[in-house]
Amino acid sequence: MSSETVTAPHRKKRAARVRPSSLAIVEHGFRGALEEQYGNIVWLSECMKSMGANHNLLLCGPAVACALDGQGRQDLQVGPLQITTVGHFPDAIGGLLAKGAQIWVLQGDLDRFAPTARLLSGVKTAPGMAALIAQHDKAWFW
Repeated sequence: MSSETVTAPHRKKRAARVRPSSLAIVEHGFRGALEEQYGNIVWLSECMKSMGANHNLLLCGPAVACALDGQGRQDLQVGPLQITTVGHFPDAIGGLLAKGAQIWVLQGDLDRFAPTARLLSGVKTAPGMAALIAQHDKAWFW
């Protein structure tokens, strides 16, 4: 008996799997530093994208501030305790963009919360939420 691998003639090549797309809609950009240690949806989205998910992000309401350019990094001090692990959203947004995600902010919310601010490079504006939701298989509201 030969050690060759024989492929059955009736076997068809598997079609490439289509990855379902998802959109995370974030309204609350910052929920805390001590309890979550930067365990927010922007960070989670970057993790999902790293694992191959077809995942994108829409920032609305006060969360549009996560995508504003020119934000400094800040630490938190509680009594004698210095906490240096507070998340820095521009880094997380940049990491997510570098992995190929699309990130939008709602134009109306940007106009309301930061009318003169600049967005981070690569972040786009969207006139509304409905069209973006329709472009994705799943939408999660955070």
